[in-house]
Amino acid sequence: ENLITKSHIFLEQSRPTTPIDMAMNIFRFMGDLSHQIAIVILTLHLYRAKNARGISVKTQELRLLVFSTRYLDLFTTFYSAYNTILKVYYLV
Repeated sequence: ENLITKSHIFLEQSRPTTPIDMAMNIFRFMGDLSHQIAIVILTLHLYRAKNARGISVKTQELRLLVFSTRYLDLFTTFYSAYNTILKVYYLV
């Protein structure tokens, strides 16, 4: 293979993902579902215990930082209604 063919292959592999590339699959759905279940479990724990004992403030601050920066594309790129709704739900 020549250099032009190799660079073409590299550019094709490194191009940004499009909404078509991000089609829903079972692994993404199961990941989203497990994330939602974890949030519900945490919320129920806080509600029942009436305190946050055992839940680190530092961990929650880091979680907020990670998800806030992870979802910055929410304001620049629209992928799907499902994707947008979940991102807003996770941030709130």
